Amino acid sequence: MTLVLKPKETINIKFLKYSIDVADVISVVTGTSQPQITIQNFTPLKVLVAPLSEQRCIVAKLEKLLAKVETCQERLNKIPALLKRFRQSVLAAACSGRLTTDWRKSNPRGESVDTILDAIHRKRNAKAKTVTQKEKLREIFGILEEHDSSELPECWRFIALNKLCTSFDYGTSAKSLPSGKVSVLRMGNIQGGKIDWTDLLYTSDDNEIQKYLLLPNTVLFNRTNSPELVGKTGIYRGERPAIFAGYLIRVNPLPELDPEYLNHCLNMNYAKEFCSHVKTDGVSQSNINAQKLGAFEVPFCPLSEQTEIVRRVEALFKIADQIEERYQKAKTHVKKLTQAILAKAFRGELVTQDPSDKPASALLERIRQERKTR
Repeated sequence: MTLVLKPKETINIKFLKYSIDVADVISVVTGTSQPQITIQNFTPLKVLVAPLSEQRCIVAKLEKLLAKVETCQERLNKIPALLKRFRQSVLAAACSGRLTTDWRKSNPRGESVDTILDAIHRKRNAKAKTVTQKEKLREIFGILEEHDSSELPECWRFIALNKLCTSFDYGTSAKSLPSGKVSVLRMGNIQGGKIDWTDLLYTSDDNEIQKYLLLPNTVLFNRTNSPELVGKTGIYRGERPAIFAGYLIRVNPLPELDPEYLNHCLNMNYAKEFCSHVKTDGVSQSNINAQKLGAFEVPFCPLSEQTEIVRRVEALFKIADQIEERYQKAKTHVKKLTQAILAKAFRGELVTQDPSDKPASALLERIRQERKTR
């Protein structure tokens, strides 16, 4: 239901609108499940009134100032998208080798990726205890990567993740509780490549804790979610004891793959495109299983360069975080600015009052007399 107001000719309609904006409208709202304002409880609402000429001056000044506030808001609203593009640009440069071009020139080249990969294969094969395990490794290392490594620096190569990880573990399917000994991280706790420690559930089951307890610097991959969110990845840094829920996969990389670097790789657009391509869609959710995740081809380089990449990415992300913090403060300030300007206007401080104007009381008296003559 909409209330339509038709003010007297002595009341500027825009002035009335602004006056209602600063009035105590909440005081006339009724109902709890379906709050509403009726004609009966709206009409007693008190609003501020000024002489007509001053109303026009106030409206003109408000429109000028509020237009500037709106322009400021529009510019601020562009910042989140710019920061998102900046972070993605950093990740793209990092995981393609462009970010460390100068570093490679000043640092001697170590072992080649082929040599590192061959050593990984031999080490994993030596640890395999059964014929089935050895056959699985032979299958994994026998598959050739599809991406063209020639677009990477000379000492880099695209390598399937299952060659660089010992396993991919699914989380607990047990029911979590509102309180307990240890936090249970779920898909909603992965935000922006990090762990969001709000909206937590817990467990006190010692068997679950022992089986799924996370170690610091563990990469968690969200295997089931909506089509646009499936595949989001975050890193657990050991902030507090936690286990992980069933919609997440714990990625267990070998020492040759830095978890922080892997987390950055899985958060860039290249990885998101991979997830979009391999996901299996259900009625309302999509899924990417461990086998598909293992086929993801990581832009791989020696560990020393991975470490340098992580250092540089974190430095650039820190700048982005500082800008985002300033943006949030500015957004809060601008949000308050509109109400501050309106409050100043209706305290009579925004425009100079004309002493020749009749007081508002005379205006109200005129309105009363008009009503009596009807």
